[in-house]
Amino acid sequence: MTTVQTKRQAWLCIVSWALAAACMVMIFCFSQQSGSDSQALSDGVLAGIFDVVGLLIPSAVLRKMAHAAEFALLAILLFHALYQTCGRGRPYLSWGMTVLYAVTDELHQILIPGRACRFFDVCVDALGALAGVLFCLLVLALWKKYRVKKTEK
Repeated sequence: MTTVQTKRQAWLCIVSWALAAACMVMIFCFSQQSGSDSQALSDGVLAGIFDVVGLLIPSAVLRKMAHAAEFALLAILLFHALYQTCGRGRPYLSWGMTVLYAVTDELHQILIPGRACRFFDVCVDALGALAGVLFCLLVLALWKKYRVKKTEK
């Protein structure tokens, strides 16, 4: 672990971890909805997509895409928080933390009326987290390439 050298770095660490925690709270709140409330939200989003794009997406597909997207976002935020804290990317750790949260999220849904704990949802969440981590690694590689190119000039 690296030591924080400036106030700016300290604030970046705090903000990074706060954003990751906020994403976890958002996921928890979505999971806290009853099955009928969650379906109503999905149906509203589907209606909005159809109005804008004219494309009808099956509800099950939209729900899985939302699962993947929220856990991709969480993985990105955890990757960034770990990068700010440790001074380098920790792709396995950020992916693992995200998948662990996905497992706890599914277990939480057992307690919610109309919801269920599904292994398939954990797999979708894990794939979303993987996409988020791969995105971070791509951005990091491009950033390093840009910095090397900039110093060569």
